[in-house]
Amino acid sequence: MNIVFLVVCRFPYGDASSVRAVNICRLLKQTGHNIHVIGDYPSEENEKLDFCTYEIVLNNNNSFFKRQSAGKKSVAKLREYCKNSKVDAVLMNARYDRFNIVSDFCKKHNIKLLVENCEWYHNSSFKLGKFDLRFWRNQHMIKNDFKKADGFISISSFLDNHNKNFAMSVRIPTILDVKECEFSLSTNNKKLQIVYTGSPGKSKEFLKPVCEVLSNDPMLREKITFNIYGPSYKNVLINVGNEHILKECGNSVIVHGRVPQNEIQKILMEADYLLFLRPKRRSSDAGFPTKLGESFAVGTPVITNNTGDIGLYLKDGENGYLLKNMDYDSIRDVLYRALDYKKNSPNMRKNARITAENYFDFRIYENQINQLLSGVFNNDKA
Repeated sequence: MNIVFLVVCRFPYGDASSVRAVNICRLLKQTGHNIHVIGDYPSEENEKLDFCTYEIVLNNNNSFFKRQSAGKKSVAKLREYCKNSKVDAVLMNARYDRFNIVSDFCKKHNIKLLVENCEWYHNSSFKLGKFDLRFWRNQHMIKNDFKKADGFISISSFLDNHNKNFAMSVRIPTILDVKECEFSLSTNNKKLQIVYTGSPGKSKEFLKPVCEVLSNDPMLREKITFNIYGPSYKNVLINVGNEHILKECGNSVIVHGRVPQNEIQKILMEADYLLFLRPKRRSSDAGFPTKLGESFAVGTPVITNNTGDIGLYLKDGENGYLLKNMDYDSIRDVLYRALDYKKNSPNMRKNARITAENYFDFRIYENQINQLLSGVFNNDKA
C-alpha cells in the first residue's frame, strides 16, 4: 500500500513530533507499506532514510507570514505527488488549517484519509487564548470535521474514545526505536541530577512547584541539581512567575536553554530522574509525553503527576514516582524519596528500560496498524 504522510514538524529530526512521525514511518514500513512524507520544516541535518522518502515544503529562512502558507504548500505538494504516483491513503497530523482541504481532496480522488491525533489543545496554547480564532477552528475540527476521516491513530485513551465516535481508531502511545536505543542502568553523579526537557510554555507544564521547594530547603539545594533544557531563562521566568524564587534556588537550578534534539538521549541517560508536572485538564489527558518514553528507553526513572495514560506505564516506586498532586509537601516528599536513589536507582533504571521495551518500541504495534488499515479498507467505520 502507498501512503503519503503529511507532517507539521521538523522532519526527520528536530522535536518531539519528529520522533513520533519518524517511528510511525518505521512502523508502516515494518508492516509492508511504502511511505512518502511531505513535511513542513527541515531538520538541522538531512539524510536519506531507508524506511521512507520525504520532501520539505519550507526552508529555515522563511518568515512568519510564509510559514502561515505552509498548509497550502503542503496540499499543493500532495496534489503534485498524486499526479505522478498511485496513493492509497493519506495520513496527516491533525491540523485545522488544512484538514478540510485534504479531506475534500481525498474524497474527490477516492483516497482513504487517516488522522494522526496527538493533541486537544488548551486555549493557552494560542496567543489570544479563548478569543483566538485558531483555537475555535481547532475545536471545530476535533468535534465536527473529524467525521470526514476514515480512521485515526490516537496517542491516548482519551482521544481514542473520542475519535471512535467518528471512525475506526487504534491507540498507539509514544513509540521509539527502543531496540536500538543506548541505555544505562547506573549513574555516577555526586549530586542527584534531575532534568526537565521540553517547552513548558506558561502553563503546559509547571516548573514553579519544584523551584519553590528548592528555594526553601537548604538540604535539597545542597544535594540536588535541577537541570532545565529547552526553554530560555526568560521563558523559565515566565513559567515560574517570580524571579526571587529562581534566585533563591542558587546553583541548584540551572537553565541550559535549547539543545539539539539528538543530544536529548545522552542528557536523559546521564540524569538520575526526569521530572515534569502537568496541569490536570483535558489537554493533558488527551496528550501523551514523548519524553516519558524517551527517558524509560535510556533507563532513567521519571517523576511526574498522573494525567492521561501515564499511570498505565509509570508505577510509583518501581520505575519512578507518580504524584497524586503537585502541592508543596508532595513535591518536597518526592524529592527526599528520590535522594535515596543510590539504593533504588539500579532496580528503577532496569524497570524503566523494561517498561520501554514492553510498551514503547514501534515494533509492538504492528497488529494495531494492520487492524486499522484492514478495517478502513473494508469500510469498517466504528
